[in-house]
Amino acid sequence: MSDDETKPYTLAQRDDRYAVLNSRGESVLESRDRTTIEHYIDLMNRAYFSGYKAGYRAGKDPSRNA
Repeated sequence: MSDDETKPYTLAQRDDRYAVLNSRGESVLESRDRTTIEHYIDLMNRAYFSGYKAGYRAGKDPSRNA
């Protein structure tokens, strides 16, 4: 995955709170601490891409298509 790809989880500020938004713009998690939200965004994006890569590799593995 390159850094140029769109990440599924992003940061949004709402009044005095920060939120993790999914790709549909829905709030997944909110906090008053921006650092906490940035940490969760990083973890969630890593988990997403890790699962995406694993699923892609599994789909390409001919032994799993039996």
